[in-house]
Amino acid sequence: MAYLERPHSGMKYEIDRPMKTRANFFKHLHPPMIRSRTLDPRTTLGLGIVCLTCLLLLVATGLTLLLYYVPHQDHAYERILHIMTTLRYGRIIVSFR
Repeated sequence: MAYLERPHSGMKYEIDRPMKTRANFFKHLHPPMIRSRTLDPRTTLGLGIVCLTCLLLLVATGLTLLLYYVPHQDHAYERILHIMTTLRYGRIIVSFR
């Protein structure tokens, strides 16, 4: 292994340290061994359901705004008021976005 000495410090460090760091990072992403509890679906199912719920909420509110909102300077405020007052759960739709 090759070492270099830093000037004025007297300390040595490895030349190929970035390569080792990169290898350790890939081992972190794909470890050779994992615990069996990690493979249990109940471990991450809750977070998956939360992510799916957030995605569906974003899609639903986005489609609603796509249909009702007009992004023009003269009509934007009126359309937001229309969405908030006439649509069911309009205030919630606008507040999510």
